[in-house]
Amino acid sequence: MFDESPPKEIVDQFRLADLVSDDSVERVGEGHVNSTFLLGAGGDGPQGSGRVVLQRINTDVFTDPDGLMSNAVAVSDLVTSAGGSSLRFLMSDTDAPIAIDYDGRSWRAYRHVPGHCHSVPANLDEVGVVASAFGRFAGLLTGAKAADFHMTIERFHDLDRRVEDLEAVIALDPVGRVAERAVDLERARDLVGRFQALDEWAAWPELPIRLAHHDAKAANVVHGLAGTDGVAGTTTVIDLDTVMAGTIMSDVGELVRSCARLHDEDDPAGVFIQERAEAAIVGFVSGWGQPMPDAERLALPAAGLWATIQNAIRFLADHLDGDCYFSVSAPDHNLRRFRSMAIQAEGHFEALDHLRRLTLPNC
Repeated sequence: MFDESPPKEIVDQFRLADLVSDDSVERVGEGHVNSTFLLGAGGDGPQGSGRVVLQRINTDVFTDPDGLMSNAVAVSDLVTSAGGSSLRFLMSDTDAPIAIDYDGRSWRAYRHVPGHCHSVPANLDEVGVVASAFGRFAGLLTGAKAADFHMTIERFHDLDRRVEDLEAVIALDPVGRVAERAVDLERARDLVGRFQALDEWAAWPELPIRLAHHDAKAANVVHGLAGTDGVAGTTTVIDLDTVMAGTIMSDVGELVRSCARLHDEDDPAGVFIQERAEAAIVGFVSGWGQPMPDAERLALPAAGLWATIQNAIRFLADHLDGDCYFSVSAPDHNLRRFRSMAIQAEGHFEALDHLRRLTLPNC
């Protein structure tokens, strides 16, 4: 059930009462579980925060909210101490980044980052800006010890896990859709088999383990007046919930998957646009701005393919499972998403040799 207004005890614990009035609290977002509110009509607020985002943490997905917030605060501190712009979390009256309401639910608060986001970059320049922002974000975290951070979602980007999940749903066939989807299942298995035959996949276990964002898409970069310096054009990477140990392939993969097309996964065409994939890869390396091990540079061309196939499998598995995870507008919605992602993956396969010859920045 959605919260219609933030609980008073949470407002009080974060000392935000001065920002709350009938016309200064806005419900934002369309999440299925999270409740998010924007507090304050503008100007300076308590703790020097200005407008504040107050959000109930989805503990169905993030089962360790304390670990989640420990990660997020540490990442924010690392980025800002290195000169970047990041979310700034507020402490409660117990000097913790979490407050608990009377129903036992966990909440957090952070300063609102003014600016705008693109759900899908409109052109190559916008792709480059988004990719560079994530590359710089990842580069600023290279000195951190990934093992010191909590795993907020186990096996989040894991092709083997997605294949296991698909095969488990096929075996159960809970809503009787498997028989009529034989062609789609063959297509999915073919995509996985082709990918796992690549030299890039064979070398994947050798990639360095680093802190990765894991959800590196355009909607998670704010452009505009960000941070506390008020400098126009600053980019801020947001949504730090999945920053945890992984490889930079998670971030490059999501960038390419989400940017190498002009529309989101509901687009039935699913066309792979090679120039946009190039801009995402080059932009990330440029933002990274430091020497990158050969193993990582050699894996970059296939990163987006890896992420696209994972998403395709997730959509197909959810369709076969009765659409339990993703929101759908029709019984075949997830099926259409799978087919769109499959088209994109097939286009990426065709572009692989070109992407392997791509000239990258000399960092």
